[in-house]
Amino acid sequence: MKYGYARVSTDGQSVEAQVRQLTKAGCKKVFREVSSGAKTDRAQLRRLLDQLAPGDVLTVTRLDRLARSTRDLLNTFAAITAKKAGFRSHLWTEFILHITVFMIRAYFAKNVMANWESMTTMY
Repeated sequence: MKYGYARVSTDGQSVEAQVRQLTKAGCKKVFREVSSGAKTDRAQLRRLLDQLAPGDVLTVTRLDRLARSTRDLLNTFAAITAKKAGFRSHLWTEFILHITVFMIRAYFAKNVMANWESMTTMY
């Protein structure tokens, strides 16, 4: 089954735009929550994770709706994979692209620094 998770931080905000996107993406059930992303124990997210079965997919509109910190995100991913379920975000491909670009830049910088001395002695 494809589940959605929609979260906003305050009562003054609405989850409806997220719910529409998740429904359009094929989610059969959408869990809605009004809770600060800084809280690691969110009742609806916990309920959703408890319901996941092998082959299910958890979908969010953006990664920041699921977690506030990298550690929280990795813990949530661990809980999803422990259930043998999947994960999807509309911005997931953008996230992967950013990581790839970051890795390429780090590799390039490392090689430039490693070869800096030999480059400067040529001139």
